[in-house]
Amino acid sequence: MIQTIVSKNHTSNVDGFWQRLDPRVKMICIFSLVLFVVVTPIRCHEKFLGYAAVIVLLGLISRVQLKYYVLRFIFLIPLLVFLSVSLLVFSDREWSQKALILSSLLVKTFLVFCSFGILALTVGFHQLVRGLELLKFPRIFTSMLFFAHRYVFLFYQEAGRVMKARKSRSFGRRKRWRERKTAAGVIPFFIFRVLERSQRIYAAMLSRGYEDRLPGVIGLRMTGWDYLFGFCFHLLLVLIYSIIPSFQ
Repeated sequence: MIQTIVSKNHTSNVDGFWQRLDPRVKMICIFSLVLFVVVTPIRCHEKFLGYAAVIVLLGLISRVQLKYYVLRFIFLIPLLVFLSVSLLVFSDREWSQKALILSSLLVKTFLVFCSFGILALTVGFHQLVRGLELLKFPRIFTSMLFFAHRYVFLFYQEAGRVMKARKSRSFGRRKRWRERKTAAGVIPFFIFRVLERSQRIYAAMLSRGYEDRLPGVIGLRMTGWDYLFGFCFHLLLVLIYSIIPSFQ
């Protein structure tokens, strides 16, 4: 399930208007939406409804099926539960203040997650890194992002090999305490093995001319539609933030 979420591009065959936009425009629009969501006071309920409508609009023009959003939202539920319980148990504020902070936490986290979910589902990894480079992000940041993405699959492959080797050396049912003891002994070996393999991969990349940047194999060019959409999108956010309170 984790490999499917990380590696599979569910929108590779989807030809929506959002997909045809330049990835730099997508990232700037999503970051702006997240910024507006974060700075908006929680008491302005109408504004959050407006932001939610914008997210729904982006989902419609991206033509991504709802099940892919739900699949990613499952991993957010434990975090929300943990933060909610921590706030209710360890905070010494009044219950009214706790409820206000909790509602702000849940609403803003959900909207931010949905915003970045749309970006993750509609922008390929290489397009994302290339767009960040063209936006003049620090090279160390794009390099770390590139290697983090690669090492996710490295960890997954090594974990599969270790699990397969462990199963091939054990027969029948084993007690839980013995399973935990075996796992505790395997984890250090697994970490050192992944570290050793990652060093070999990096050395091989350096020998082939890697210079801490992703090769620019993806040509990106801004069009008039990109500028027009970016302007209209930010104008809509400003209208939601500034005009909606006048109806309160």
